Amino acid sequence: MAQPLKELHKSGVVGAEAHVFARNRGLSLLVRADNPLAIHSIENLKKPDARIIMASADEPGARSQYISALKVMLGGEATESILMRETGMFPVNLVGSAGKVSGVEAGTRLLAQRPLRPDLAPDPRLPDDSRLWAALQNASGGTWAGCVYDVDVIVEALAAGGAAKKEKNE
Repeated sequence: MAQPLKELHKSGVVGAEAHVFARNRGLSLLVRADNPLAIHSIENLKKPDARIIMASADEPGARSQYISALKVMLGGEATESILMRETGMFPVNLVGSAGKVSGVEAGTRLLAQRPLRPDLAPDPRLPDDSRLWAALQNASGGTWAGCVYDVDVIVEALAAGGAAKKEKNE
């Protein structure tokens, strides 16, 4: 178990079987520490007693992508059923390590120091619009930049990529 999860487990927030499956890259699934519904995968959200909380309407990009990903991975009918059981919405800005919650700047530095797991990859069933959203968000500075596009940065990156491709082909 990764150190941040060990700290969360010690404080009773997550169960012992919790593991990191993404680092600041896409969807995350957190369950109660005692996991009474035995939620172990996104498929388990179909259970009629499962309730979710996800990004608020104040974060329409993230919310739209979560719903889009659920529809692709679970189907439209199951997604609608899950959304009917949504218990609330909230913005999430939590970064912590060693039992200490940090702000965005400290969290950005902390996450930049952590190596990515080579065995993690996007789910191949993610729709093209989700993949494009993630690429545009990444080009604009990543998740901590507010999940919004920086058009000037994206245009500059596309121009540089086009120039590099043209140079390579010459």
